[in-house]
Amino acid sequence: MNKYELIGKFKGKINNLMESITILVANNKDEPALILFYCLVDQLSWLSCEKEFSNGTDFRVWVKKYLNLDLLNCNEDDLWNHRCALTHMGTSRSNQYKSERHFQLGFYKNITLSSIELEAQQAKFKYPTKLVNLVDLLAEFNVALDKFLLEIAKDEILRNRLLAKVNEMTFTFT
Repeated sequence: MNKYELIGKFKGKINNLMESITILVANNKDEPALILFYCLVDQLSWLSCEKEFSNGTDFRVWVKKYLNLDLLNCNEDDLWNHRCALTHMGTSRSNQYKSERHFQLGFYKNITLSSIELEAQQAKFKYPTKLVNLVDLLAEFNVALDKFLLEIAKDEILRNRLLAKVNEMTFTFT
């Protein structure tokens, strides 16, 4: 398969997952949407890392590099911890969660919260919690994805690494 076909398959895979996430969120299926979101970030972080297999550090590096976390009320560790908890147990905390240094995440949408209201809502939880607007997270992810795609276009080493790995990815054909 040539590099243009691989890039096309890669973009098709991303578009398929993003469309699925959008459909799920629009139908108030937010938990499965978040699971797919985390799977997509996992795949992108694997594609960008130099190793054969990726890990949590690669996930956090990708998130910190491409996602504007200043706009989201969370950081890369919060997202990683939530990813582990949600995808493995369907919860907001995993065995990696330490209340003295981590925050569990909760998500909301379709409401506007002032900073005072946000703090009041976060204080209601038993464990230290940050609330994240799901729509804002996905909008920022779209921006991050554009940054990643632009870097792939500019960086030949990253592009070649990605193409070699894309060749190993599973695709479905209809």
